[in-house]
Amino acid sequence: EALQAKVSASAKEAYEVVTKTSEEVSTLVKDSIAEASTLAK
Repeated sequence: EALQAKVSASAKEAYEVVTKTSEEVSTLVKDSIAEASTLAK
């Protein structure tokens, strides 16, 4: 029982980290694209 709770807590944390990371990555990508199109003009 306790082990399962630990495992699901770890999975939840890992999922949150991945979600946060991909949000940051997509923000960086959007910024890069915006900068690139500004430079291209």
